[in-house]
Amino acid sequence: MRGLCAAAFAAGFLLFAMGGASAADDTVNFAVNGDRAWDSSLVAFGQRAGIFARHGIKVNIAETNNSADNLQALISGSADVAVVTVTTFVGAAVKGAPVKLISSVFRGTSDFLWYARSDSPIRSFDDINEKTTVGVSSLGASSFALTSAMLTQHGVKATIIPTGNAASGVVQVMTEQLDIGTNTGLLGVPELARGEIRIIAYGRDLAALRSVSVRGLAARNDVLAGRREVLVRFLQAYAETLDWMYGNPQAVQWLAEQAQTSVDEAKRVVADCYPQSALTPGDVSGLDASIAQAVAFKRIPQAPTPAEVAAMVDVVWKP
Repeated sequence: MRGLCAAAFAAGFLLFAMGGASAADDTVNFAVNGDRAWDSSLVAFGQRAGIFARHGIKVNIAETNNSADNLQALISGSADVAVVTVTTFVGAAVKGAPVKLISSVFRGTSDFLWYARSDSPIRSFDDINEKTTVGVSSLGASSFALTSAMLTQHGVKATIIPTGNAASGVVQVMTEQLDIGTNTGLLGVPELARGEIRIIAYGRDLAALRSVSVRGLAARNDVLAGRREVLVRFLQAYAETLDWMYGNPQAVQWLAEQAQTSVDEAKRVVADCYPQSALTPGDVSGLDASIAQAVAFKRIPQAPTPAEVAAMVDVVWKP
């Protein structure tokens, strides 16, 4: 399900079967995290439902390990549009990468949570100390940024360890290689249903990031210059798909099927972690907070000038 490494992008994108697309449709190569969570499934679901085809768009979808891979695919030219962590994007943009944010796609951190074994003495972030090990997907991923922010909010320190994908994190927590793991809703994770792990914190508890665009859609400058109208239709299809997902039970059914879990479990995760307002495309909010994180994590030496910040964003369409 995961696993297109950087070298594989040159070989081509994984094309999801959609039906209804014609030879006249405009093709958009799209890079997204391969976790197949509710939000990262949006474009695939929109294709499957025929929504992108109605807007004259055929999307070739490549699933990657993380936002850094998505950004690399975009910069290299393998992707036209990519989902990126805004903090990671800022670091690349300041260094001169020819890319811009064209829309927000997730505001706040309601989709994240942290968990521990049920027999662990750790019941909240207040129980963490410097010897506590916390797993994140990679040191450049949003899970790292959010974990760091949560540690700061609670005034504690921990040892942060990259674990790769979320499934690997669960294994490492269960085998006591890690004290705490992070996940997006724990969808389809049987250890939660069996009571073997428990949730110790939710991302929505991060007060400073509730209205911040933590993930966005980015495009290369040459795509913006030459195919702007295609990007507008892509975002219109994206917004229409979002409304469809919250109004049609078929979307939750598809989520349950791909996670190999029950519809009730899929409904729980969507209701608990994915308010529709968080996923609404449009203006990139709270960019100053993402810039502050980029400075704190040493991705950039100092905050960019207002002119440099303005050059990072070009919202081509919003509802």
